[in-house]
Amino acid sequence: MFEKLKNWPLYPFLVALYPVLFLLGNNASEVRPYVSIRAIVLALLCTLLFLVLFRLIISRWEVASLMTAMMVLVLLSYGHLYHGLRDLIPGGSQIIRHRFLLPAVILLFIFTLWIIRRNQKRLSRISQYMNVISLVLIVMPIFQILQSEVPYQREFNARIDRESSFCNLSVPAGKAVPDIYLIILDAYARDDVLLDTYNFDNEPFLDELRELGFYIAAMSQSNYASTIPSLSSSLNMDYLIDHSGEDLVAYSDKNQDGIRNFSIVNNGVRKELECLGYIVVSFDSGLPYTSWNNADYYFSPHKIGWERYYLAGTNEFESMLINSSIGLLIIDTAILGAEKLQEFVNYPYNEHGERIQFALEIDGTGVLNLPSPKFVFIHIVSPHFPYIFSVRDEFVDQTEPFALLENEGNTLSGNKRGYRDQVEFINVKVLKMVRDIIDASVIPPIIIIQGDHGPKNSIRDRMAILNAYHLPDGGDHRLYESITPVNTFRIIFNYYFGGSFALLEDKSYFSDHDDVYDFIEVQISTD
Repeated sequence: MFEKLKNWPLYPFLVALYPVLFLLGNNASEVRPYVSIRAIVLALLCTLLFLVLFRLIISRWEVASLMTAMMVLVLLSYGHLYHGLRDLIPGGSQIIRHRFLLPAVILLFIFTLWIIRRNQKRLSRISQYMNVISLVLIVMPIFQILQSEVPYQREFNARIDRESSFCNLSVPAGKAVPDIYLIILDAYARDDVLLDTYNFDNEPFLDELRELGFYIAAMSQSNYASTIPSLSSSLNMDYLIDHSGEDLVAYSDKNQDGIRNFSIVNNGVRKELECLGYIVVSFDSGLPYTSWNNADYYFSPHKIGWERYYLAGTNEFESMLINSSIGLLIIDTAILGAEKLQEFVNYPYNEHGERIQFALEIDGTGVLNLPSPKFVFIHIVSPHFPYIFSVRDEFVDQTEPFALLENEGNTLSGNKRGYRDQVEFINVKVLKMVRDIIDASVIPPIIIIQGDHGPKNSIRDRMAILNAYHLPDGGDHRLYESITPVNTFRIIFNYYFGGSFALLEDKSYFSDHDDVYDFIEVQISTD
């Protein structure tokens, strides 16, 4: 049985799986595995179709299988080849065009098929070797997926022990506690960065926040340069690397490099507040680690279930896959027709925009009518790229498949205006949101509006963030202009709930997207 299985042509299907699993593995912290199911099914069906067609043309399974694998590899890697050559070759963006690359790829493919046909008698045992090679090839992305998915499932299935050592706070006798709203605006820069880099004066927005009772930390910086380490740190009130000797072991363990494995979902702040009787409210951000669907109340503008992912239009992951495959050629050349193509490209952007709009228009969700006390966590992935809103609150048609990473080298040119437009759009929505929260609150609420990091133009721009606090009843007197997010809830817990958390030294650690845990300490700005 095993001998027969070894000779079956399994490898064309494994080759078809590899690009999907590779992309899924590299984005395992950003997406859940089920978003890839349609892509996997389509890849396998197309592979089967090619295998049958080649088998009808060629009498030998070994040759048909190898040709199928080559065809699938070309179709699913064309986008990678296109982008790779444009990045690798000096002036590649001008030289590498579809009208040049496609004929070259076709000629190379035909030449490869000719080589295979000429050597078909030597391919009698090719399936054995290719099956083994293909299996080895998909092991690494599967390992990456499991490495992310297993802890994710463990987090979301975890239940908090309210009698455990997490409960370090208490409610002052006879005193009502406020609702707490933590609003994360992804990549929202500090006002001096907006003025210097984007020529945008944000003072009118900040002045309106001040009139509503907010304290603006004028010299605030993020503790980390990317969303995951930044929120891991701020929501657990500590740095990812222990410098002080104070190790909040109740909130984390450490990996082999000494970096704390802080949870964003079941984080220390959430645990402390749940111990105090707070209900937890979360919104769908589109990212698994900030969409806390194990909260007491979870809000999303979209259906939650299999219908959303299997019957709806293209999702964000599929859009990335299109960008790395022959789908890029179809998009760029509008083979399917401009109108249908625009609808196809826009679909994941529309979903992204609907999530942002839904969270910002909080008065229409019913959140404000939920019982108190409540901890409301909202991660709004804006003004972060992609730039999908105009200043007039209109959706901007997109021309490229969906991605959260902006095009390198385009940050300060084509994307400069787009970022500024997102900030203006967000400002109007946030001011209304804050007024609605304050007006609906019987007890003056705690509201934190915070960037997780800034835009990526420079280290300064990346680290300098908006950091605004509405801390009623004198809580704002504990704040200072250079406060960083790691101390946000240390101050809140100490002032409102009798905590005894020592303030940490405010530090900022830069890292690039290729290795977000390779930290370099950068100095806090003082002027």
